[in-house]
Amino acid sequence: MISKDFALIKEKRRELVPSFNERQLIKNIHAETNKQNVDNISRTKAYLAFYKRHPEIEWALLASMVSRNAGWNMTDLQTHPFQRILSDQLQTILFHTYERPNWLIFADAYPQLLLYEHSKKSQVPMFHLLKWVHASVFMEREWNQFWLSGHRRLLCIGQIINEQNVIEAPVIHHPFYHSTVFDNIWFYLQDMMRMNAVIFPTMTGDLYGFSVFHFSHLSKRIDLGKQLTWLLFASPECKQIKRFALSVEPTGARYDYEQFFDHGPLHDHLPLRNVYSPIHHKRLQPLDWFTGHIKSNWYQPPRIPKYILSSWYNRKKQRIDHWSAHIPFGLS
Repeated sequence: MISKDFALIKEKRRELVPSFNERQLIKNIHAETNKQNVDNISRTKAYLAFYKRHPEIEWALLASMVSRNAGWNMTDLQTHPFQRILSDQLQTILFHTYERPNWLIFADAYPQLLLYEHSKKSQVPMFHLLKWVHASVFMEREWNQFWLSGHRRLLCIGQIINEQNVIEAPVIHHPFYHSTVFDNIWFYLQDMMRMNAVIFPTMTGDLYGFSVFHFSHLSKRIDLGKQLTWLLFASPECKQIKRFALSVEPTGARYDYEQFFDHGPLHDHLPLRNVYSPIHHKRLQPLDWFTGHIKSNWYQPPRIPKYILSSWYNRKKQRIDHWSAHIPFGLS
């Protein structure tokens, strides 16, 4: 059934010739996407603003929160401990390792969101135009199914599957990132010690989230996305987390949530735009990642491990301070 669905969509895509109005709409969508895809802060805010307009699209809020985490990881690289541990070259490479997928996912996903917004406004599904914003045939089926069923969680899972496949070839398996990052001792140390996590803060100072483990494995990243969706929309703490997400202005600095700690901020972060200028990205003509089959377990409910991270976060800070004091300067 799945194969027949996609075969039909592919056949229709080959025959499609957009009208003048449709071409103008596509042009406007590309322009708006480029306008919002300037840096991590603009992306985070664009996702959040879209969710506020269309709360049925849960992925938009999830994307905003994950984008916040990317910004915090970027500004980490400009703090004293990381500058002490990492060479200038590795700091730059790691910054691009956060920035590049952040940009790629937005370039792929935001036109889809705008096309949905236009469809909702006109009350006519326009998902046949997804080809012209370079979206996968996989997502055309997902959007059409959502339009008919209104099953928001199923759409969110589809969007998670899509975004992780979008970055699989150009980032995870790209020779440059593979050799300089994912095959680097720094990456192995972080992975082994579970030093990285996606954090969902609250305005009470409590932290929730999940460790990023085996990040280079596609299915592991999809599992993480489903876990984070559960945390944001179904966990006992989801209302507290959403209150933070909808209320606290994103700056890229961990001060965004450390300001709510009883003992005050732990880090010396500056806002992201104080330390990084916008990066000009080039996107080659994207190829459709979908080959005709998906793994059934990608749609299965996630396993939920321990997700209270407040104590873990303090231990992580102590470990990083210890590393910066004892590891030779400029790990490359």
